[in-house]
Amino acid sequence: MHDTRTSIPMFAAFLLLLFAVGASASAEALFDSRFTDEDETAAWLGEAESWNVVRRQGVPALESGGPGAAIGRALSAREGEPTHIVVEYGWRAGRGRGLLEARLTNADSDDEVVIVLRQADGEKYEVYWHAGDEDEGESLGSLADDTLDAGVQSGGVALTPAVVHFELDGDQLRIARFGGDTTEVQLPRAFQPAHLTLRDASPGKEQARLARVRAFIGAVDPTSDVVEFRMPFGASFVEDREAPIVRLRGTWFSGEARTANVQLTAEDYVEPDPSAARQFSYEVQMRPGEQVELAIEDFLGLTPGLYRLHGEIAIEDRTLPIDARFAVLSKDLADRPQEEIPQWVGVVPFINVLERTVYPESFEYMEKLGVRHVRWLPGWGRLEPEKGQYEWGESDQFMDLVAEHQMEAMFCLSYYGGDWTHDVTDGQLAHTHEGRTMWVERFAVPTIERYGDRVKLWQIWNEPDAFWNEDPDKAYGFASAFGTPANYYDLVKRTHEAAHQLGHDDIRILASLSSGNYQSNIRLLFEFGLGEHFDGLILHTYGHHVRHFRVAGRLLAELGHDTPALGSGEIGLPRGNDWDGAMRQARVVTQVMSSSITIPNLQNVHWFVLHDTVAGGNFGLINQDLQPHPSALAYYTIARLMSGAVDGEIEERGALTLYRVERSGRSPLLTVTNQAAPTLVTFEVNDGQQPVVWDLMGRSSEPEVTEGRFTVDLTHGLMIEGDVTAASSVEPATTVEFDDKGRPTVNVAVGRPADGAEAVVGLRVPELDFEASQSVGDTGDVSFTLPSVLEPNRQYDAEITVTMAGSEMRQPTKLEATPVYQVTPEQAASPTPPDHLPGIELSGEEAFRLMAAHRTYHGPEDSSAMIYLGWTLEELVLWIEQTDDIHVPIPAQAPNPFGYDSGHWAFQPEGRLAPGESFIEITFGLRDDGEQWARVMGQPHYSPKLQAERSGTTTRYHVTIPAAQLGIVPGHGVSIGTAVIINDNDGEGRKGWLFWGEGVHNQKNPAQYRRVILTEGSPEEHGQ
Repeated sequence: MHDTRTSIPMFAAFLLLLFAVGASASAEALFDSRFTDEDETAAWLGEAESWNVVRRQGVPALESGGPGAAIGRALSAREGEPTHIVVEYGWRAGRGRGLLEARLTNADSDDEVVIVLRQADGEKYEVYWHAGDEDEGESLGSLADDTLDAGVQSGGVALTPAVVHFELDGDQLRIARFGGDTTEVQLPRAFQPAHLTLRDASPGKEQARLARVRAFIGAVDPTSDVVEFRMPFGASFVEDREAPIVRLRGTWFSGEARTANVQLTAEDYVEPDPSAARQFSYEVQMRPGEQVELAIEDFLGLTPGLYRLHGEIAIEDRTLPIDARFAVLSKDLADRPQEEIPQWVGVVPFINVLERTVYPESFEYMEKLGVRHVRWLPGWGRLEPEKGQYEWGESDQFMDLVAEHQMEAMFCLSYYGGDWTHDVTDGQLAHTHEGRTMWVERFAVPTIERYGDRVKLWQIWNEPDAFWNEDPDKAYGFASAFGTPANYYDLVKRTHEAAHQLGHDDIRILASLSSGNYQSNIRLLFEFGLGEHFDGLILHTYGHHVRHFRVAGRLLAELGHDTPALGSGEIGLPRGNDWDGAMRQARVVTQVMSSSITIPNLQNVHWFVLHDTVAGGNFGLINQDLQPHPSALAYYTIARLMSGAVDGEIEERGALTLYRVERSGRSPLLTVTNQAAPTLVTFEVNDGQQPVVWDLMGRSSEPEVTEGRFTVDLTHGLMIEGDVTAASSVEPATTVEFDDKGRPTVNVAVGRPADGAEAVVGLRVPELDFEASQSVGDTGDVSFTLPSVLEPNRQYDAEITVTMAGSEMRQPTKLEATPVYQVTPEQAASPTPPDHLPGIELSGEEAFRLMAAHRTYHGPEDSSAMIYLGWTLEELVLWIEQTDDIHVPIPAQAPNPFGYDSGHWAFQPEGRLAPGESFIEITFGLRDDGEQWARVMGQPHYSPKLQAERSGTTTRYHVTIPAAQLGIVPGHGVSIGTAVIINDNDGEGRKGWLFWGEGVHNQKNPAQYRRVILTEGSPEEHGQ
């Protein structure tokens, strides 16, 4: 049923139980600080203003302002009783040089004990004794790293607390990391601590973080406080073969055993059915630090899918509520050979923000998912933290695991080095020839030389065009280290030349671009001479994944590189904050992998990202508790179904997309997705064999075939094994155009039935008293001209009815045409909108999209806005007046502005509001250095301008962009698509955004933009 063994430390338990238990009469709690209570926090800070309460991933912590920042708290001691201090701590950045001093002052003298907690992996804790007024302390020894772990890395992303326990008992000091062995240090004389000081002694920018500090006196921990509950990395188990596993650990800091009563229930996460729920009960003895692992055989036999695990763990009279999730994976898919999955099926693990002890389990999970390729960013600052001191251990471990699990890796050589490189280059980094030489010779070449026999793909920089600029002083984000496109080309060229001198003839040095304006940027780099140093290209294919590859491939062929090596360093989609968003993400996973087989000479496709500990907690396959989202099951299902994939094709029918994958030794695979409402699709079986239908959760079924046909409900997306053809689709796609009188024409595309059956399309717009129908012609399209102009800023409910092949489907849709009025050049230059422009109000929950479940929108005072749009013959204009109670400006050196108070203004210049269409997106905001910042990401030839100011709780933005740069010739009746997003950060990371039109954050999809019509005259002339 279970076994008990020493814990393997993992990144953050997903839940900590805080409860009191019976304590001995001598036990006394001195304090317990979690920094959520203002009074408790103030008791630590006193007059110290260099520490601040922050929240990362919802976890509160007290963060130091930098080197020398110190806080303190008085202690009390009792004769003959030990004093205990427990510190949970971590770091803001993962450069490996963090130092946190715990300084204890004696009650009866000026003697001090100083314990130095080091961040760097492989280094040690050190203990010093300061007698009286002596400045130089006497070393009492150092503690080996295998005894204590300093909670090495947080990567600057999440608080990963280490827990260390000090016990002072007379002249004995005992130190232990929680769950590890205790090391005893002999003090020169008896010591009774009267004061604790915690000081950030880091020489750099690591910035210590305190998650919790507590102290007590006595032999029994009076708070007793924590029981950890966790599941293995990924919490996924193969049906009938692997019993779901839970791990419990008592985390009190005294030696007594306690009895835990475990009561758990498993039920379907999507469609809970109490009658089908499974129960588990168990009683287990626990000792502090000891991990108890329970393999719940009672849950064997669950069918594939996502399950909720809930219940409680009771110790004495207190209980820990449990609410987790786990996945059961199809055993049929588990039997598909790993080596037959295409080698390019990949993921960005980003495990370097977790503790290295979790790396083996993470690779076991990735192999189970079907991952064959991983992307790794080693970082110069991590490899050479001090000049000449290389630390290869982390990347060595990563590559050993890559080999063990039969994967391949692509290294992304990106970013500049640690503080010492900034000093050597006088802060110029790779802006100078000497700085680029140092990057190539000290970082790129040693890394390629060490790993080039095992790593064949080398991506040069992460999204270098975000945001490079011809003026290096205006470069920003990832490009700030080198500045200009010419300097980036120089890095690629010199790395290419040096790498190919190392004897690794089969390696590829790959230029890299984001999903911004890569077409013009490819041409720009080739003008510099990239063609002579070109081994291939890595794109970050957010948005229309396959379209990016096809466009780039055609362009590179024009430039003399037929069938170039292409790869995706990142492709992903945020879930949003609801179940539909989670299922949309799962559907896109299947779409990305199925479509990728159509790309020739494809090197890799890396889903971004494995876990939610990064990227705002919204992109991962698994959550911050390392438990699966629906997208994880979808990844497993499509990766395993892709076994034997050799070729493929894509067919689009309106909003319906069919991805056909030919597989060696197996029947074809057809992945079916849609961009709009649920629909029914009828398929024809071509070979007389029984097809198998798979849903996104990895559940299979055999549909009933009648006269060679079967029909499925395409609510979220399906995968079908079998030689089948879509016989009919009732999924319409709509576009809207306007005649010279402003009357809208609605175009409906449904495709032709495969069997030639008649199809009829009807359109009903109740608010316009309009209803009509037409037969579908040879083009598969019909058009309806509406009788009147649509009112501004209003979306009209409409219904499209499609009757085809004996099936009828009714799909709701919305029609819109909002006028944008012409303004004079003088009005366009003003930071405030002219009086005649109508405003668009964004306020309330219906206009605000939350990013994460644990955050809350507090109403108009939290974030609301009025937006105004205008145009001249030369430019387009946006004014925003935002109410925002807390404004967090964009840090000058932030890698991207999206996580701070900022905005986006997106365009589809031709008014083609459909998935996969091209778009242009301006990002803008106030920086903390005062700059009024506006860019089109990765596209320095665009020149948007921003005027902005912050006054009280009001932020005003005024954005203009030349219309010619958008390819727009302004004039009456011109139709374009647009969307406006206003991000909100209240000091704990981006929590959400106001929106007018979507398709910017949830996915890059112009189909979700709002349609506007450039209009001459005034609102009054148009009855507005």
